[in-house]
Amino acid sequence: MATGERVGAPLLWSVEARLAALLPDLLVFRKPRGLEPELATAQGVLLGVHVTGFTALMDWFSLTGKSEHDVDKLAHIFSYYISDIVEHVLCFGGDILNITGNVLLALWTVEQNQLSDIITLVAKCSLEIQEKFGVYHTREGQDLQLKIGLSAGRISQVVVGDEQRQYLLVFGRDVDDVQLAQRLAQANEIVLSWNCWKLCEQYMFEVEIMKEDEAVKLRDMRIIDPFDFDEHFDKCLNYLPHYRTSADTLRTALELDPDSALEQTLRKHIMKNLLKKEAALYISTVIEKGGGQLIQIFMFEKSCMFLCVFGLPGEKKPDECAYALESSFSIFSFCWENLAEIKLVSISITNGPVFCGMVGAVARHEYTVIGPKVSLVARMITAYPGLVSCDEVTYLRSMLPTYNFKKLPGKMMKNISNPGKMYEFLGHRRCVMFGKRHLAREKNVNHLLLDREKELEAFRMAQQGCLHQKKGQAVLYEGGRGYGKSQLLAEINFLGQKEGHRVLPLTLKEADSKQYFYAIQTLMAIFFEIDLCPACYRQEYLHKQLHGMVEEPLHCLFNDLFFVKFPLSFKVSHMDDLARQRKIKAFFFQVLQEAAMETPLIFLIDEAQHMDAASWEFLGTLLSSAPIIMVMTLTPTFTLCSWAQHFLQSPQTILVPISKLAANSLLRMACWELRVVSIPQELQM
Repeated sequence: MATGERVGAPLLWSVEARLAALLPDLLVFRKPRGLEPELATAQGVLLGVHVTGFTALMDWFSLTGKSEHDVDKLAHIFSYYISDIVEHVLCFGGDILNITGNVLLALWTVEQNQLSDIITLVAKCSLEIQEKFGVYHTREGQDLQLKIGLSAGRISQVVVGDEQRQYLLVFGRDVDDVQLAQRLAQANEIVLSWNCWKLCEQYMFEVEIMKEDEAVKLRDMRIIDPFDFDEHFDKCLNYLPHYRTSADTLRTALELDPDSALEQTLRKHIMKNLLKKEAALYISTVIEKGGGQLIQIFMFEKSCMFLCVFGLPGEKKPDECAYALESSFSIFSFCWENLAEIKLVSISITNGPVFCGMVGAVARHEYTVIGPKVSLVARMITAYPGLVSCDEVTYLRSMLPTYNFKKLPGKMMKNISNPGKMYEFLGHRRCVMFGKRHLAREKNVNHLLLDREKELEAFRMAQQGCLHQKKGQAVLYEGGRGYGKSQLLAEINFLGQKEGHRVLPLTLKEADSKQYFYAIQTLMAIFFEIDLCPACYRQEYLHKQLHGMVEEPLHCLFNDLFFVKFPLSFKVSHMDDLARQRKIKAFFFQVLQEAAMETPLIFLIDEAQHMDAASWEFLGTLLSSAPIIMVMTLTPTFTLCSWAQHFLQSPQTILVPISKLAANSLLRMACWELRVVSIPQELQM
């Protein structure tokens, strides 16, 4: 946590007080209700404080510094600044509803006949905040300034959740109005919504009417006799039952006596929000399955925004970007298909360093996430509506197939100087192409493969076994990431082609395991040499390959598999799906057996732990019926399906563990890569 000593509950506080410091009074003093969401309304005055210049400061750090260190420094600046504002609002009796990014929202809940007095109180609070904290000069030369909005009227609130977790939502026209007032305000300005202006004691304010926007810009207050603000302040305290009773604390909520029932109730509102509303419940469940958390929910105008984060401290995963994209597409599909009242669903994903921790004051603080990527994702939601979008870092780090994405046109985004390339994630169901021949590493003919004689001998033994026994042979190299498995496969690819074998190379990714028959589909596309041809010629090429092998009326069997459009024959139209699959597999077995008799055939499959179950089943049968050499690599951290386990237990399969290269071998490899004779001792690890 990069917030210094300004945030953190004193050690002597009760558990209830520590929990209360994380929550608004609206929740702390809420009367117990049933589990079903219950809408409540009240009159109140809302104060919204928006810190401007924050995005420019984030840009400055991103251009000049070291990401993680500077995000912490950025968080320290923000928390130091916002804590003073929080304490000032608390001194005026405000209830801090939330601190989100660079925005603070506070509420004064009162009776309708008390609104005008409280508006005066909140206006005075706002003027003092602008006077004391309106401009904050940072050492980096980027000033932070404040835009303040006020609204007043009816506020709706609802707590949704279950017995484990609950969440407060505050919404309504006047919640929208305070956000609009914030947007209308310039730096160091205070803007009142039109309804707030109608409800206040107008003679007490110096204002500028913003007719086009139906809002009012507050300039100052007129303090005229016999008005005495101290007396007015004391009068307003009578309207605020939870105002502090001691000069030693800023909130009555922090003086709560130990109460196990209250503690249990308050804990329901702290993080991991499993919500009862249909969309929210589904979102939180899907996000948590992928290792993420639902952090906050915002209501504005007629929209609802969910902020979710993957990779919080203690929950890091190697495939966070892929999980985030897949979770997002699942949520996107669910909302469109199951929630008829939803008019538009937009999801955006960014990846990069952020600050996640407590911001605010000792008496009232919140867990939040801030950083350049948080600002970017908020802009992307608006810039690319109605789809799942992601930034270039997420696209690259997901390691998902490129055909699952579509590049989006560049757009201007407010306060984002260089958003970078953007992509739409199409989801796996939109995958309209088989893979292509590819290995993760290519053989460098000028470099020798170091210290892998034992592993290569296993491949040579498989060659001999295949030649003499006329049966398939499989070699699986198993080792951790970075052990050189892909480089070994590249060497075998080179040796096989050099010896006149026909080699079909394929590298799999995690997403491929979810697509039925994907590995065999791609291997056969490579076999028929249609994986690299233009789509417009694919049917013509395939027709030539099938001619003489399979009768014409059966060509349409391959339409869905290879994305061609042969005319549907009467014979095939009367087959069910299972009969078609059996026919396709029987043909593949036949054609591969015949091909292997003419020219030795080698399948190379990198990252085979990502192979789908149907492909494992097919290869297991093929292994015992055709003289084909299958060479694969495995990463041992993955759990294999039952068909893969069955394949490994075959007497024609050999599992070869791969160990790390010795230090001297790594040194020789580094010399080759750098094209040097030696490396100085002081540079060696």
